[in-house]
Amino acid sequence: METKICKKCGEVKEVELFPKGRNACRECRKKYLNDFYRNNLDSAYQNAKSWRLENPEKRKEIQKKYRENNKEKIHLNDKIYRKSTIGYKKRIINQRICYLRNPVKKRQQKKIWRLNNPEKVKETNRKIIDLLSDGYVISKLKRQTGLPISIIKQYPKLIKAKRLIIQNSRTIKTLTK
Repeated sequence: METKICKKCGEVKEVELFPKGRNACRECRKKYLNDFYRNNLDSAYQNAKSWRLENPEKRKEIQKKYRENNKEKIHLNDKIYRKSTIGYKKRIINQRICYLRNPVKKRQQKKIWRLNNPEKVKETNRKIIDLLSDGYVISKLKRQTGLPISIIKQYPKLIKAKRLIIQNSRTIKTLTK
């Protein structure tokens, strides 16, 4: 078993612990690179950015390999992030910003998606109706009273009362069947 002396830490280590052609062990090299990166963040960011712009295909390939090798890890992290309030709020904010920037395009995309996924649309609508969400109850009130949504939203007790009426009428229907 061959050994070598690290020029940074001065310890005697096995040759396998040294990168090829280097006189510093992997641990010392890692510390050096981390320190260098922290001390030169601007140039590191610029180098990384320029590499990404010059090598888009290679970057895609690297990302694809990473995603394939770490599917479970990515899925778990996404799930945790989506459930966190920060992740949820960011997603909603980004969706709204995107919609405000491209309202016509977003409406067209939504329309196409609804046409291509009628089962999912029906399922979502069924859930909204079954759960008696505020949006569903408000839309019922708007249709029945002709009041604008902004006014209806100012009266949460009205929404709650309408929800109770709908629940009662559903209960009566199930009992009479």
